Amino acid sequence: MDPTGASFELEQIGATVVASVTRDLGEFDFPRIEAEVNEALDKRDESRARNLLIDFHRSEYFGSSVLGLLLKLRKQVAGCQGRMVLCGIS
Repeated sequence: MDPTGASFELEQIGATVVASVTRDLGEFDFPRIEAEVNEALDKRDESRARNLLIDFHRSEYFGSSVLGLLLKLRKQVAGCQGRMVLCGIS
């Protein structure tokens, strides 16, 4: 995993944005992670995708601040009548 690269790779499949986590999401990187998540949300809004799938298979851990961010994401997706799914969590 490249510690200086983007935290997510984004892809849209139909009505779903797939965000593949590319590295560990530690507390020290939280401002950057939050900015990238907001960018992903903007992309989801622009494309009118309702659903969000977050794939953690390339990440071994994430900080507690990410939990709060996941709750925020869940509320925003639910507000669009969509679903949020997490996968690849070890």
